[in-house]
Amino acid sequence: MRSDTTSMVSAVTTGISGGGPTPGGYALGSRRCAGFTLVEMFVVIAIILIIVALAVPGVNAMVYSSNRALAENSLRVGVGLARDAAIASSRSGDGAAVFLYDPGSEQMRIVPAEVVGQIETSNNPLLLSSNGRQTQDVLAPIALGQSVTLPRSWMVRGYAPAGSMLPDSSDGVASWYTSPNYGAANVNSQAKLERNWVFPESGFYDIDEASHAAGGGGAGFAGFGGIPTPRQSFMVRFSARTGAVSTIGRTGLMIDPRPSVEERDDLAMSRTDIANAWKRVDWAEDARTWAVRTLGRSAADPGVVAQLLGNNTNDTVQVKSVNRLALYDERRLARGIGGRLNQDTGTIYEPYARDEQISFDRTLFGNTQLDQIRRNINAWIDGDTDGGAGGPGDDIFDGRIDEQDSPEAALFTIQGYTGELTEIER
Repeated sequence: MRSDTTSMVSAVTTGISGGGPTPGGYALGSRRCAGFTLVEMFVVIAIILIIVALAVPGVNAMVYSSNRALAENSLRVGVGLARDAAIASSRSGDGAAVFLYDPGSEQMRIVPAEVVGQIETSNNPLLLSSNGRQTQDVLAPIALGQSVTLPRSWMVRGYAPAGSMLPDSSDGVASWYTSPNYGAANVNSQAKLERNWVFPESGFYDIDEASHAAGGGGAGFAGFGGIPTPRQSFMVRFSARTGAVSTIGRTGLMIDPRPSVEERDDLAMSRTDIANAWKRVDWAEDARTWAVRTLGRSAADPGVVAQLLGNNTNDTVQVKSVNRLALYDERRLARGIGGRLNQDTGTIYEPYARDEQISFDRTLFGNTQLDQIRRNINAWIDGDTDGGAGGPGDDIFDGRIDEQDSPEAALFTIQGYTGELTEIER
């Protein structure tokens, strides 16, 4: 019996040490490969790519929808703040929501502002020696740094009815939107005679220049060579104390100091230059207070005040009131009219070059004529997005809005009595 037991133990021991099979059927000491084959890895990768491909459009749609809602909310808040300021005004100054764009930030600002006074300026901002004069309102932000910013690439355009870019008097010249995009200062151009959805051309200028008008050469306040374009934009204006949309149609000058100290030395060399320190808007803690004090010197220093607040300085933006707005994504607009964005400006505009004019970047659209780009923008904003054939020249739209179109811009009108922003259903 003992001999049999010893034999069994010896047999088991021999089997283990010799690498023989174990009771489970496997040889102890051997390993089974548990990794993926190359084919299996490719299958897994393919599945992951398919899932990503299906998920990305959904994620992008969610992001777009979220940004659109945020942009609309920002628009309503910005316009609402201006209306509330007008209602609460104890100084009888109209309120306004002024729309500005800064290419560096690629974001649009809505600045609540208040009319603080008036100034007499030249009818022609490109010819300061002109005898024609006009009265313009001066607007200042209601609070330092208070503005509402839209998400990146989300923009607002204002509706300029046909003829609204023409001068108010027979001795005047076209001075609102004088870039080549809108017919320059030519009162007979089609752009001036037609309706337009205008973009804030407020950030396309030389921040190191004190003035922007070509007054026959020279530098500083006399103007410099070339034919630069004044900073231009639009506003929604509300009547003081009532909050109703204002019916005043004349242009105004919004104070928006350029972020540069260049060419300010002739105003005041240092903060200790008490006699001239008041001229430096970049030193002011409050733009409204500075504007009121500067306007108060109009009788004593009319020329200096005109230099500081008139339509020749790069510290102001010329604006006019509109009562219809379009909210949209600049990237989709660019694609919709057959182009793309300029990477430096974040828009369809080219970067501003010294002594040049503000212009759409024609290279983004195969060097299409400016007038055609303007018309295509208007059509796309209106809702003609189907890209059908049939318009004049290189028009990529079919000239009508029907069931084939998918309007992307949200259009809003401002109710006359209440000042409320109401979306136009299409």
